[in-house]
Amino acid sequence: ISRNYDIVHCHNEPDQFSVAALAGGAPVVHDTHDLIYLRSGEDQNLFYLEGIANRGAHGRIYSTSYQMEEAKRLYGVEGPSIVYHNYTSLEDLPTKKLAKISKSDGQIHIVYEGGIGGTAHRDFSKIFPAIAKFGIHIPIYPMIYDAKIAEFFSQYPTIHYYRPVSPRQIIQEMTQYDYGIIPFNLKKGNRRFLDSTIANKLFEYLAAGLPVITSPLKSYVSFFKENPVGITFENPQTIVRNLDRLDHIKSNTDFSKYIFTYEREIDRVIDLYHDVLNQKKGYNRPNRNNTMAAQLLQN
Repeated sequence: ISRNYDIVHCHNEPDQFSVAALAGGAPVVHDTHDLIYLRSGEDQNLFYLEGIANRGAHGRIYSTSYQMEEAKRLYGVEGPSIVYHNYTSLEDLPTKKLAKISKSDGQIHIVYEGGIGGTAHRDFSKIFPAIAKFGIHIPIYPMIYDAKIAEFFSQYPTIHYYRPVSPRQIIQEMTQYDYGIIPFNLKKGNRRFLDSTIANKLFEYLAAGLPVITSPLKSYVSFFKENPVGITFENPQTIVRNLDRLDHIKSNTDFSKYIFTYEREIDRVIDLYHDVLNQKKGYNRPNRNNTMAAQLLQN
């Protein structure tokens, strides 16, 4: 089937899709969301397949610069590669901005949206209460509502655990808060893996016009150097000490310049496709009308 196409674009996890595609008649773009080896380095089979996919692909897409450098270090990859972050979508952008709650109550509201719970890097049972004890409000919008987590956080008057909100609505919902937070439990999480990641919530906070507070992971440190829209924190005291700095960012930043969407960045993927085709010597696009596979696809 791949012979009927100019390029086969495969996403990882599992990597064997790219490995299988490499035996076909079209060049392959391997798209890495997470480097599996950094998260599950003990599984040699996964490591082996990830290595073949990264080395063999004619082009590669990585979700962070640090991740791309790790892939080069692990697998010695060469050739066309780009970094394409976990952006938001145009259709999810807010149609209006809600009034800031802090303007009516005079208090600070730091929103969190996304996965929460478990025993690893998303265990925030100590982080959020430690921040809340400074009188800071933490509204939480989980991906999945958990009654036990709701009960746990109910004992803290400034932690508000809400029901999930649709991706089409969440960015607009968050415009009423002051800052967005991306914490990780670094004592329980895999630091080397987390260093290679940037969550999609970063771009959703920015689309909501919120300065961002993150754990001190390498990918975020690098991002904030290029885009001065947030800070990293070692502990809750770091956040409190930097409230003036966060307020300065909020008041003096044109966040419309930091709205990154898939649609606005897609030309870079298309440029990668052209680079791959230009470097794939001897590749000739087959006649789609004269193959059994094409007929099957049409059916």
